[in-house]
Amino acid sequence: MAQLPWQTGFDANTVAPSSPKGAIPAGDYSVMIIESEMKDTKASGGQMLVLVNQVIDGPHKGAKLWTRLNLVNKSQQAVEIAQAELSSVCRAVGVMTVTDSSALHNIPYLAKVTAKLDNGDLRNDIVGWSKSYGSAPVQAEPQAVPDQPNPNTQPATATEPPKQPWAR
Repeated sequence: MAQLPWQTGFDANTVAPSSPKGAIPAGDYSVMIIESEMKDTKASGGQMLVLVNQVIDGPHKGAKLWTRLNLVNKSQQAVEIAQAELSSVCRAVGVMTVTDSSALHNIPYLAKVTAKLDNGDLRNDIVGWSKSYGSAPVQAEPQAVPDQPNPNTQPATATEPPKQPWAR
């Protein structure tokens, strides 16, 4: 038996219950990296960068997703996959050179999240990273197109508004 720290006791009617922990449905989510650290892998001699991502809006706001990147590994293929994923993360947050993973923190991006069964438990993985402009994914930086004169339109005079492209 344990005496609770409040003299009046605890009233569950006054506190919202916690939401169930676990996987979120597959989809695209606005997230940001809130924590990161290098950890040793289970196999000796390896290290992985662990990125803790947090959903920043929508019904799953606050949910955490982990990305593990095997940056030091005996398998060259594992290292190449991790480097390619880190490159995707860097491009999504707009930080192209990194010496400290904290440079990737607190920058919103769009994560493509999967949900799959792993030993009977539903688990999330981030499988895609892209820049987040509002809520729509953008695969590449929009390029400015310089204004080009259209040879088929007449120049506008000072008293006449310019013709719109759809006007005849």
